[in-house]
Amino acid sequence: MGLSPADVRLQRYNGAAWEVLPTNVESNTTDYVVFESQTSGFSRFAITTER
Repeated sequence: MGLSPADVRLQRYNGAAWEVLPTNVESNTTDYVVFESQTSGFSRFAITTER
């Protein structure tokens, strides 16, 4: 799809709006990319891109 792991963002729904969480690439292989993020609470989440 032409996306880079750096384009990926994790977002959390806070009950009123989606908020982008700080997202880092933890590891990256030819088959998988593992992301890490910090959240202030658990709720619905989405994996999105900057493009």
